[in-house]
Parts: sequence; structure tokens; C-alpha cells
Amino acid sequence: MIRAVLFDLDETLIDKTATVLTFLPLQYQRFRLGEHGVDEQRYIAEFLQLEKAGLVRKRDLYPRLVETFGLPGELAEALFRDFETVYPGMAVPMSGAKQTISALKQYGVLVGVVSNGEGNVQRPKIAAAGLNEGLDLVVISGDIGLRKPEREIFELAVGRLHLPVDSCLFVGDNPRGRYCWSRERRYACRLFRPEKRLAGFAALAAVSNRVAAAADSPCPRSERTHRGLDGDEAPAPKVTPMHLAAA
Repeated sequence: MIRAVLFDLDETLIDKTATVLTFLPLQYQRFRLGEHGVDEQRYIAEFLQLEKAGLVRKRDLYPRLVETFGLPGELAEALFRDFETVYPGMAVPMSGAKQTISALKQYGVLVGVVSNGEGNVQRPKIAAAGLNEGLDLVVISGDIGLRKPEREIFELAVGRLHLPVDSCLFVGDNPRGRYCWSRERRYACRLFRPEKRLAGFAALAAVSNRVAAAADSPCPRSERTHRGLDGDEAPAPKVTPMHLAAA
């Protein structure tokens, strides 16, 4: 029985791309980087390339960014502090995220977040996006010294909910962030594709009113395939998924 859904944060519940693309031009202007001969569009492009879709910590990213443009070394720390202070408050939710959480809560499903990152950045982002009220659990890697895809961070989250592993569903945009534990523990996973977020959240919301009934009727072994929230096939190891195709 699916009793909890644990979401990734960036590019799943929060539109990280939109937030970053709003923040970076403002940072460029605040630090007058144009006066150092830095082109704004190249600054944004280099940031995104160095970040590797969020896999690189910002504390490590900014020194590389400063070096790329031949900027004074001490500027790296100032840019990083600016990111920590300003960026979280600009976070916006993915379209449909709040409605999906609300729908799941209406049917008694616990909702949580398991995210890599620093707590002083990720938690304010959750608050700025207006997602705090609907969450029963928030686990941030920087708070506990564990990171996805390490299985321990998932085990800790499930343990805090006092639920068995097979009663939880994880939804995220990055396959690497969850498959390690999925292979070993048969953890139910769903690949969320940001470019299809409306279809994805519509599918998840539509299934929320069938969670209890579907959970009591195990999926036949022949139907155990991995699909994205939008129903598309997604490359993945074998897991025991919950079908999220909209009726």
C-alpha cells in the first residue's frame, strides 16, 4: 500500500531552471561584472555548464567560474554568499506542484522531500515556493551528511515516517538520484521530466484518488515496467513501480 510520496526538490517541485535564469542576470548586475569584461549571456552559460544540473556544489562552482573569467579570486566567496542569501528567496514552484501535494494529502498520503543541497538554501526555497504547509517531512543532504543516490538517505527518510520501504514512492527528475537504492530494496520510483511537468503532475494528481485501492491490488509481474510520470518509457533498472497513467 502506497502511504507516502517522497519528492525530489529541484526540477520536480521547484522550477529551478526558471529561478536560476532569473537570479543570474541580477547577480551579474549587482557585481557589475560587465565592467570586468564579462558577457552576461556567457556568464549564465558557464554557470549552467559548471553546475552540471545541480550535481556540483555552489561553493565549488564559484571559484571555477571566477577562474574561467579571470576575475579576482576573492570574488568567488562574495558571489557564493550572494547566491546563498538571495537565490533561495526567489524560488518558484513547478506548475501543478501545490495542487498535486494537496490532492495527495486529501487521500491521506504523507508527502515529503528528499533533496541534495545545503539546508540553509533548500529550506528557504521550500518556504519561498509556498510548499511548507503540505509537507510532512523534509530531509536535506547537507543537514545529515548523506547524499542521493546513497541508500542511507532514503532509509533515514522512510524511518522518520515510520513506514515500511514498500509503502513509499519516490518521484524525481534525475535517475541517478534514486536508482542505487531502488535496485537493492525494490523501492518504487517515478521519473519526473521537467519539460513535461504539466502532464506529469496531472498523472500523479489523477492517481491520488486511487492510491489505496491500487495499492491493495499488486501489479501483475508481467506489467512491472518503469515509466515516467507522463507515461513515457524511461531507461531504468528493474523496480516495482506504481502505475501513474491518468485514467
